Amino acid sequence: MIDNNSKNNTLDDRQLSQLMKEKLPAAPANPWFTRKVMNRLPAKDPHIYSWIEYTAYAIALVALIVFWCIFYNDIKESGKLTIDDIKTYVVMAALSVVLCIGFIAPKVRQWLAEP
Repeated sequence: MIDNNSKNNTLDDRQLSQLMKEKLPAAPANPWFTRKVMNRLPAKDPHIYSWIEYTAYAIALVALIVFWCIFYNDIKESGKLTIDDIKTYVVMAALSVVLCIGFIAPKVRQWLAEP
């Protein structure tokens, strides 16, 4: 059997908020609250290897640019495109994409994780 009085005994959010404001004591003002909370947070992990990572990306980028230039010049000088040239193109394109994703993905992941 359904009790029709149960609807009358429930509080909606406004009523509950008003009841809490009336019955609960107010928290004392504390201007140092934020500083106290921030001081208790764990320290950020230092990025010790970040310069090594950026150096490796820079070296890989320079190497890819050099290889793309050599690849372009070889095709331009020979005047023909061979199967080996197509294989080289696919490998170098894949390496270029992997380099871009490897550099950008952590930044995007960090950006998405921020509140």
